[in-house]
Amino acid sequence: MLASGFHCQPLSKQGGQRGQADSRSKPFHAVLKMAWEQQGSAILLENVKGAHDAGYIQDGIQRLAWSLNMDFVQTILTLDRTWPCRRTRWWMLMKPVEYRIHAIPDLPE
Repeated sequence: MLASGFHCQPLSKQGGQRGQADSRSKPFHAVLKMAWEQQGSAILLENVKGAHDAGYIQDGIQRLAWSLNMDFVQTILTLDRTWPCRRTRWWMLMKPVEYRIHAIPDLPE
């Protein structure tokens, strides 16, 4: 399983929200390339909630899922429900199609 975060500045308000035009978005593509080359059993990605709506992020994970014959689920988790912090994060789990995971559950309170 590959678990990774990647630079949030291209997606965050403090980073300028330049998306793929920001050179700091390159590590995301490197993670996808590594996942494809390693042909792992699952992939877990984490970033700011803007990743859920970023076209290049969604396009990249959809293409990777198709090429690996995998499916993915994603969600936005509010971490302060469980952890002593004020953070909201996007999580994506890519797994083989035959694994019947339809959602990432919310954190307990």
